[in-house]
Amino acid sequence: MKIGNDIDARLESQLYLLRSLQEGGVLQNIVLDILCWCGWIPRNYQHQILQRGKKGGPFSLKILSVLTMTLKRQYENDGPKMERYNMEQTRKAFVMCVKTGRPGAEQDMKRMRNWLKACKFECTSCINPDEKGLMEKLREFRDGINKRKDDVSCCLVTLMAHGGKGVIKTVLDERINLSDIFEMFNNKNCPALQKKPKIFIIQACRGGK
Repeated sequence: MKIGNDIDARLESQLYLLRSLQEGGVLQNIVLDILCWCGWIPRNYQHQILQRGKKGGPFSLKILSVLTMTLKRQYENDGPKMERYNMEQTRKAFVMCVKTGRPGAEQDMKRMRNWLKACKFECTSCINPDEKGLMEKLREFRDGINKRKDDVSCCLVTLMAHGGKGVIKTVLDERINLSDIFEMFNNKNCPALQKKPKIFIIQACRGGK
């Protein structure tokens, strides 16, 4: 479905995200934050979506129409002088999900995979890992980026599990400092991502509640 004549192929991933918001779910707030952070929708529309979600039921076509017509970022019509990231190269994504003891995790994983596919990411999945398995997978993912002969446009790492303050928990309840994971992708350890967007999505509690 396309609303309006000015929506081109470059916006298909954003349109998919907006349509997926009709289903709500745990990832709704994360998706909305990313859309607002990227400038794809304004904050006042985020509030309207959340309020509609609390009432239940699908979003109206009118709301989707308004959101769709605001999708184009301002720089797209501001000429070649406006700086922006080059997103025409490969987009890499890593998704870790602990499903054990987390109702709804399977659905979250399905939606995340669909979203990444719509946004044209090459996705590496890591399901129910222990500490050693997760760190090995992350190093392989990072090293693969460094060894690529062609450029990478961006990197997105998603971690969905139980957690605590500054940590993520494995399927064996082992604690891994998030700072150790972030450090793996800094300019020293991942030079291929210098001056490239590095996005980290953490879906985990940070305490006992």
